[in-house]
Amino acid sequence: MIRKRKYNIVPNLLNLDFTAAMHNQERSVTISDFWIRERWLQVTVILDLFSHRSTA
Repeated sequence: MIRKRKYNIVPNLLNLDFTAAMHNQERSVTISDFWIRERWLQVTVILDLFSHRSTA
């Protein structure tokens, strides 16, 4: 049985190459949800792949 996907799959534009030649050229984003005190808290981290520092 083949199941249809509920969500669109985004193409892998970086092709697993996480190196960048200069600042603000490539970024990685992670989003996490936490259930805290009867409400959802969403935490987003944006990582610059050149300096490996959080930008937001």
